[in-house]
Amino acid sequence: MYLNLTSVMLLTSAFLKRYGPNTTSTKTIVNMSTPLARNALPGLGLYCSGKAAREMYLNVLVENPAVKVLHYYPGVCRHRHAG
Repeated sequence: MYLNLTSVMLLTSAFLKRYGPNTTSTKTIVNMSTPLARNALPGLGLYCSGKAAREMYLNVLVENPAVKVLHYYPGVCRHRHAG
């Protein structure tokens, strides 16, 4: 959960504090996500729930008109760790 949620919350908070969420310029946050944030897969409960929580956290930030969030789903990445 730390990697998929807490670290994103800490980094986003630091970013918005540094660049000011209430200024006239719009801040855009790009979230590299996965369809598993919305669709559960057996054996990946913590991963799916962490990604879903991250998306919801970022969706709440959009309530501020100076913040935009782009959720990007790059698709399946094949590498030696993914099988």
